[in-house]
Amino acid sequence: LTWTVPSHHHNNGDARTDSSTVDDAIYFTYKEKPWKLPTVLRWRNIIVFILLHLGALYGLILISSTSPSTLAWSEYSGNPGACLVVRLHMGKMEADPLYLRCDILHAFSLSMCMQKNIYEWVRDHCLHHKYVCTDADPHNASRGFFFSHIGWLLVQEHPDCAEKKQKLSLSDLTTDKVVMFQKRHYVVSMLVLWFLVPTLVPWYFWGESLVVGCFVPGLLRHVAVLNATWLVNSVAQMWGNRPYDKNMNPRENKFVSFSACFFGETKTKKRS
Repeated sequence: LTWTVPSHHHNNGDARTDSSTVDDAIYFTYKEKPWKLPTVLRWRNIIVFILLHLGALYGLILISSTSPSTLAWSEYSGNPGACLVVRLHMGKMEADPLYLRCDILHAFSLSMCMQKNIYEWVRDHCLHHKYVCTDADPHNASRGFFFSHIGWLLVQEHPDCAEKKQKLSLSDLTTDKVVMFQKRHYVVSMLVLWFLVPTLVPWYFWGESLVVGCFVPGLLRHVAVLNATWLVNSVAQMWGNRPYDKNMNPRENKFVSFSACFFGETKTKKRS
């Protein structure tokens, strides 16, 4: 990411002394606290993800009785954002018709993949890159493979993460009409695009059973896309080559690259 240091920051990295809610310091001024906090489980998320993965396993069993059209539809509906690899939030681009079309496509994609709304996705992604592998990183890879893959969604976020999240400057998002529209209507758009459309299209157009429609293009597709996305946070932070900087944590991993392309994992980048 390209980070622009505002004029009120000093070049030596001194943090701001006021208590405003905008970003308080560039990344290298952040210091982790020396103590560790107890882990608080988020039982609702744990139950939801267990049920989703059990449904996906049943979907695997149903593949042998699934029509080729439904299998093709599962890949297509799981890959709506493949042509939108990077979404650029750049000043004064909102008037560009191409930017607007990409914005709408990205909103559609995230709703169909049930991976939060654009606002939350960009906020967490920026936080990850700014405070990578620290307690302020939502999916801190230094806490192990399981945590960075799915565990961060199953426990209460670290207080440092919650604090820095509130101080990120996201004015480019709050002034984006498409972003805020999707944020307001995310639940409805997610239910329709994530579950109803993938399930009902095979049933209505070529007579697939609703059970297959629910568990194959519905749950199996969703869980496959989720895990392909999570691989970027876990596997690509631990295994692979580092062609640019041997000291950096992220890696180039061919398996992750393939899964991300195959399942259409959408990356978002915020630039100032």
